[in-house]
Amino acid sequence: RQTFRIVEHDELQRMGSDPDAPFALACAPGFVMDNNARPPVQHANPGMSHGHHPDDPDMNTGLVAYGAGVRPGTKAPVLPLTAIAPFVAALLGLDFDAPDGELFVGLLSD
Repeated sequence: RQTFRIVEHDELQRMGSDPDAPFALACAPGFVMDNNARPPVQHANPGMSHGHHPDDPDMNTGLVAYGAGVRPGTKAPVLPLTAIAPFVAALLGLDFDAPDGELFVGLLSD
């Protein structure tokens, strides 16, 4: 059973990754990578961890936000990872043109 795939340099460049990275590893569904000092470094997924390709349709993130700029009592829909940077940039008042993410404006106060 394949537990990961190699993401080649060309694909990384299309994603806007580090230009010096020759390749990356992306875990197969059900597996994660972590910084555990003992083998295996890659193992069955116990829940949340690292090592997944950002285009994985099951790659979502939790978000808890509170404070200035955040609409009180709002519940976000399932958001992709790419929605976090535009949200934080909007809260900070930064001009940020997200190459692959969209701002979910429902979380921002008026």
